[in-house]
Amino acid sequence: MRGCLRGATLTQIEPHTPSLTLPEKLKVASFKIIRDQVKALDGHQVELTGILHGVPGVENGVLVADSDKMKVYVGGGDSSLGEDQDMLRNEQPTMHARTIKDLAPACAAATPKQP
Repeated sequence: MRGCLRGATLTQIEPHTPSLTLPEKLKVASFKIIRDQVKALDGHQVELTGILHGVPGVENGVLVADSDKMKVYVGGGDSSLGEDQDMLRNEQPTMHARTIKDLAPACAAATPKQP
């Protein structure tokens, strides 16, 4: 996903999947290996790859098989099947970045949202 990096926050988010509804801001957590890059790219337009946490509808996974005795999910679970399957915890929307790519040395001007 692309956006403007402001400190440890991603704003002006452009999701890779247009049908994905994301909050206006995402906290950015990164692996130690790229942490210095994240700090150095403050104020830049960047592209991040990683894992989203705390975003409703993202961590449910994909139901790949369903019968009266079993449900099989890839990448998540159904909270009605037990607490250990509940992937929707009350946490701040966060992108756990694995890679970061510098797209532009400055963020694009924010466009006002139309009512």
